Amino acid sequence: MVFTDAGVRGRVTLRAELDGPVLRFSYDAGGGLRAVPADLDATILSDEHADEVIGGLVRAFGFTGAFVGLWVQDIAGEGCRATFDHTTYQER
Repeated sequence: MVFTDAGVRGRVTLRAELDGPVLRFSYDAGGGLRAVPADLDATILSDEHADEVIGGLVRAFGFTGAFVGLWVQDIAGEGCRATFDHTTYQER
């Protein structure tokens, strides 16, 4: 991935790793792979957490399946972008 915004410039490698119910992220911005210091709960990637419940009643079912994806949002409207060179999936 190549960031081109005002804060970060250059090539960055991102990694997401699932270890059972734990989701971990890491990145490499040129100094080697560094872990983000947080273990996230991957169990919320299920249909039990995707429903919209209002007043105790289910109003909408929102589960589409658990997946990992890449996207960019320029919420400041400054014309920033990220270019993704490739993605790799490796099962262990």
